[in-house]
Amino acid sequence: MRPHPKPQPFPLDTLTVNRSSPEHLSRQLYHGLVAIIRSRALPPGSELPSTRALAAELGLGRNTIVAAYDQLVTEGYLANRQGARPVIVDLPEGPRESPREEPPLPLRSPSLRGRLLLSQPYHHGRPGHVAFHPGMPDAQSFPFGVWGRLVARRASHGGETLFGTYDVTGHPALKEAIAGYLFSARGVRCRPEQIVVTTGAQAAFDLLARLLLDPDDTVWMEEPGYYGAKAAFTVAGARILPIAVDQERGWRLDAPVFSPRLIYVTPACQHPLGITMRM
Repeated sequence: MRPHPKPQPFPLDTLTVNRSSPEHLSRQLYHGLVAIIRSRALPPGSELPSTRALAAELGLGRNTIVAAYDQLVTEGYLANRQGARPVIVDLPEGPRESPREEPPLPLRSPSLRGRLLLSQPYHHGRPGHVAFHPGMPDAQSFPFGVWGRLVARRASHGGETLFGTYDVTGHPALKEAIAGYLFSARGVRCRPEQIVVTTGAQAAFDLLARLLLDPDDTVWMEEPGYYGAKAAFTVAGARILPIAVDQERGWRLDAPVFSPRLIYVTPACQHPLGITMRM
C-alpha cells in the first residue's frame, strides 16, 4: 500500500488573482493551481484546501473555487473523494504529450439539397460599421438587465420544467402568451395550439418549405425579397418565380405561366423596401 505523503502547507502565496483582468477569476485560479501541481510544490496525493477555506483565504466566492476544482478534476489533475477534499493525482514528469495528429479524412460530397444550400448567398453584418443590416435589431436597446432578472426569477422557481420535452411546437405557457399578444397588439385571433415556436425566422421558413412544398412546385416570390426565404424554398426543390414589386401598385402581375403552390409576400412592411403594398 502506497504511503500517504507528508502533509505540506498549501503555497497560498503563489496563488494570486487579478480582479481587473478580463480573464474570469475561476480561470485565473485554475491556471495557478495547475502551476502548483505541475511544479510539484505539493506532492501527488496531497489534499487541496476545501472550497470554503480557499474561498475565505482568497476573498472569492465559493462557486469560483468549485468551478476551478471541477475543471481540474475533468482534466485529470485532481481526484474527488466522497466526503473528503480533492487530492492531487500522480502525473508523469514533463509536459503532457500532445495527441497524435491524424491525417484529415476525405471530405464527402454533400447531397443535392446540401449543394443547393451551400450555393445560396448569405449576408453577415460586420462589426464597426453603420448598422443598417436588415433583420438585425439594435442590441443596445435590448433590456438585458430586466431580461436577466426575469430569467433568474423563473429559473429559481421550477426552472427545470423549461427543459422538458413537453411539446415540440413550443412551451404551452409561452404559446398562450404569444396568442394573447397577437390579439392585443395585432388583432389576430388564434389559439395557442395553432402556434409553433421555432428558433428564428429561418428555421420557420425551412420547416414550412419542407411541409408545404414538393420538388418542382412553383413559388411566387416578391422581387426584391428576403434571401433567407428564397434559400429555404430553393433547397426544398421549388421553382422560384420572381414577381417585381411596384411602389405604386404593389405586385406587377402579368399573368405568370405557372400557377403557384405557395405565394410569399410581405405586404404590411415589404422587405427590404419597407413600403406598404396596395391590396
